[in-house]
Amino acid sequence: MDLKGLEKYLALNRIDYKEATDNDGLLINLGFLVGRVHVKYDEESKTFNFNDKSRWIIQVVLMALMLFFLISNFNVYTQVQLYTCVGVTIAMFGIFGYKETRIKQLKQAITREHTAS
Repeated sequence: MDLKGLEKYLALNRIDYKEATDNDGLLINLGFLVGRVHVKYDEESKTFNFNDKSRWIIQVVLMALMLFFLISNFNVYTQVQLYTCVGVTIAMFGIFGYKETRIKQLKQAITREHTAS
C-alpha cells in the first residue's frame, strides 16, 4: 500500500484527511482530543512514517514540565489549586494515552489492509 492506497482506505472507512503541504504526505484527522496526525510514505522502505519520534519527544517534555510544576509548587498551592493542578495533569496523561491508542489502531488497520492486499 502506498500513499494513494492509504487515501482509498481512509475514504472507504470515512476517516477525514487532507493532503499536507508540499505533497509530502497526508494529515489524518483522528477526531476529538487527538487532532491531526502527519503521515508520510517512504518510497525506499515502502513504509509509512507517523512522525513517532518527534511526537513522543514533545509529549514527554510536556509531561515532564507539568510534573515539575506540580512537584516544585506542591507546598505553595492552596487545596483547590492543588486539586486542579493534579486533575489537569491526570487529564493530560489521559489525552496523550488516548491519542497514542488511536494512532496505534490506525497503524494496525493499515498493516492489516497492507497484508490482505
